[in-house]
Amino acid sequence: ARIAKSMSFYEKEGDGCLIVVTAGDQKVDNAKFKHFFGMKAKMLKGEDVERLTGQAPGGVCPFCNPEGTRVYLDESMKVRDIIRFFADFYDNFITDRAYQMLSDLEISADARLRTLSKGTKEKVQLILVMSRDAKLYILDEPIGGVDPAARDYILHTILANYNEESTILLSTHLIHDIENILDRVV
Repeated sequence: ARIAKSMSFYEKEGDGCLIVVTAGDQKVDNAKFKHFFGMKAKMLKGEDVERLTGQAPGGVCPFCNPEGTRVYLDESMKVRDIIRFFADFYDNFITDRAYQMLSDLEISADARLRTLSKGTKEKVQLILVMSRDAKLYILDEPIGGVDPAARDYILHTILANYNEESTILLSTHLIHDIENILDRVV
């Protein structure tokens, strides 16, 4: 089994952080980091970790951070490894549900994240969220930038896979696409 790890870096301004999720045996390539993020890689100091991530050093979860924290999944990871990482991390993650959605969306579990289109990466992120048996789902523009057929499928995926005892908070400018399927639209 592979281990995933998160590494926390300062943002350019120094008042926020960037969390990179990578395979456990990977190291940061400073040249690639600078090229991709436009800044030198500078890891958080121990005294800044809790203030910037909301979590104590040694236990930074890449998926429950203060608003504005950027998180990047290691593009070299296979979708299967990311699902395993989530299943190990979240007690309420339903692995069978994740694999069913992958199958429904015709996404290979053996595909590396870097080989997927932007739209397919977003679908993988949606699968990761909707595979949790959560009390609250917060979805920011899940149907933005996709064609109408994909919108319908994404909305169907959300509605077919959430916990009925939970709340979905969904932000979108495409009100006409969601107003007929949700209880309240504001």
